[in-house]
Amino acid sequence: MDEAQASPEERRRFLEQLPPGTPLALLRAAQLAGYRSATTLRTAAQNGRLQVSRHGPRVVLTTAGDLLAYLDRLGPRGAERGGARPPRTKAEKKKKETT
Repeated sequence: MDEAQASPEERRRFLEQLPPGTPLALLRAAQLAGYRSATTLRTAAQNGRLQVSRHGPRVVLTTAGDLLAYLDRLGPRGAERGGARPPRTKAEKKKKETT
């Protein structure tokens, strides 16, 4: 499959066909996710949003299952989806009513 010309749906179907434990280098994972470089995935790994494992000083691997889980958490524009907003406190409600 040519990732550069594949649609996001085709890339996703390809990822779903891989066994969840299939190891992927970050560059290959970035290509399968549709990114131009692995920088986005490296940043996600540094922030703890993408599960990775180190195999030596320069080799960083993730799995197909972890990549799918990361992509599932992304919104339509590529930003992570936030959780439910916490309820307002009484002080916040009162402040809103006075303004």
